[in-house]
Amino acid sequence: MASSTYITFLVRVHLRSLPPLPTEEFLALRKCVMEVAAIGRNFNQMARALNAGERSTGPDRADLLKLLRALEALRDHFRKLLDANFRSWEAGYAKAND
Repeated sequence: MASSTYITFLVRVHLRSLPPLPTEEFLALRKCVMEVAAIGRNFNQMARALNAGERSTGPDRADLLKLLRALEALRDHFRKLLDANFRSWEAGYAKAND
């Protein structure tokens, strides 16, 4: 994030009491991002093992497709959350201008 954007967020939060995300939603989003990162690390470990010639005992194709669908749904949920947050900022500006 650019420094000017970060400062704008801070000023807006303090002057208008319009936080970018409620604390509970922010923490939930952060936890989900951490979990997705852990899944990515596990995939990297599996890929390294397969590239090194080790035998795969991990998930099969059907399991991976299910995981892919779950991750896509999670991505879509994150997008909706962030879009809702953006709209709340827009509404906050509209109220301040009235």
